[in-house]
Amino acid sequence: MKLSGNPVIRGLLVTYLIGGVSFSLAGLAQNPPPAQAAINGVVAAGAKVELVRGGFQGLEGPVPTPDGGLYFSDIGANKTYHLDKNGNISTWRENTKGTNGLFLSKDGRLLGAEGGGQRIVAVTPDGRVTALATASGGKPLRSPNDLILAKTAASISPIPRPGRRRTRRPSNPAMSSIFVPADR
Repeated sequence: MKLSGNPVIRGLLVTYLIGGVSFSLAGLAQNPPPAQAAINGVVAAGAKVELVRGGFQGLEGPVPTPDGGLYFSDIGANKTYHLDKNGNISTWRENTKGTNGLFLSKDGRLLGAEGGGQRIVAVTPDGRVTALATASGGKPLRSPNDLILAKTAASISPIPRPGRRRTRRPSNPAMSSIFVPADR
């Protein structure tokens, strides 16, 4: 006997599936997901997630601005965007060479790790780009990815190029983490 051919069993199966979905939705409505917990200085308790805009290729490196905005990278598109306090998004920099690991300095420069450019850069508010670091120990940076700034220096964490696995220790141990003086 085929289940799909028996109208009684087919009807029961459809009723079971519809009923199961209805009970699941009713249970979700009665037991909604817990409210967003606060993350001090980052997300307010109960904050609602809102899609501002889609269509990006690979977002990374968000950094807030003092006026309530946000800079973020789209590595695949080689762009840095600015989200203003009103929710408007504009392209802030193009041809970023895969910039990630953004950091906004007190003097208004946006620092970033150019993975494809193998350098750490500072970009002034008017768009001038200055390389802060291109090498360590006489060897070029290897796909820098993140920045962590301290009062005295920036730590830069390189990663292997996409598609390459690290199978041995780097020939230059300093490539695992390097430091750039804060006054640069």
